[in-house]
Amino acid sequence: MLRSLAIALGIVAAVAAFASWDPDTGVRSWWRLRADHAEAERRIAELESHIQALQAGATALRADSLAQERAIREDLGLARAGETIVRLPGSERTLPVR
Repeated sequence: MLRSLAIALGIVAAVAAFASWDPDTGVRSWWRLRADHAEAERRIAELESHIQALQAGATALRADSLAQERAIREDLGLARAGETIVRLPGSERTLPVR
């Protein structure tokens, strides 16, 4: 009885060791999948936050004609009469200066 229990525990230990060291199956694969899943969840949260910010910006642009004009002028690099465009080094964004 004791010998059978020792053999059974040895088999279980051997299977557990194989599962731990096999790179394609078992525990390593599970750990890798958990890490991938956590990264995907983080990326989803980041993208959802970005979407909310874009939706808020779109709502603001729909409601405010001055915001529309400012956004268009910034995107196209245009200025009103009397304004000067300042281009910052390393940035594509332009800022009108009055």
